[in-house]
Amino acid sequence: MNLTIQDFWKKRLAPVKVQDATPVRGWSFEKKALATFKEAPLTVDDELSNRGDEDKSEVLLVSAPGAVGKSTLARQIALETGAVYVDLANTDPVGGNTLSGGLAKSKLISAWDSETTAVLIDGLDEARIRVTQEAFEAFLKDVAELSTGRTVPITLFGRTGAVQDAWLLLDGHGAKVAVL
Repeated sequence: MNLTIQDFWKKRLAPVKVQDATPVRGWSFEKKALATFKEAPLTVDDELSNRGDEDKSEVLLVSAPGAVGKSTLARQIALETGAVYVDLANTDPVGGNTLSGGLAKSKLISAWDSETTAVLIDGLDEARIRVTQEAFEAFLKDVAELSTGRTVPITLFGRTGAVQDAWLLLDGHGAKVAVL
C-alpha cells in the first residue's frame, strides 16, 4: 500500500493552521508548492513496523537515503495539511526541550494539546551530527513524551541510519512508532 498525501497524510494529520502562531527559527507554515513536485511512493518498513501501525502510531519515521526528496515531501505534506514544518538543520541544536520549547515559543501549545496542529520534523540526521549522543537522546525523549496518547502523530524525516537510531530510542521510551 502506497501512503499518499491524499489517502494517508491528510487523514492522519488533519490539523488546522494556527492563525496566531509565531514560529521560531527553523519552524514554518509552508505557503508554496513546487510546480514540479512528484510524490514519492512510501510504504511501511516491514522490518521495523507491523502492518497497520502507520494508522495508529504516535510517531512516524520517514526513512530514505540522502537527496531523494524527503525534505520536498515533508514540505508538500505540511503545505497540504497545514502542519508545522520544522527544519532541524536551521534550528538551534537539539536537546531535551527542543519540541516542547518550540511549541511554547511558537504559541502552539493549546493547538498541540487539542490536536489541531501536527509537526513534521525534517533533518533528523543533520540534527544528530551537531550534538552529543546525550543531547540527541534527550531530544527524542522529549518527542516520545509529547507523542504519548496522541492520535495526530509526530513525524520525523531522516536518512536511514538516523531513523533506525531514533526508532530504537523512541521505542525504548515507550513511544508507538512506525517506520515508512
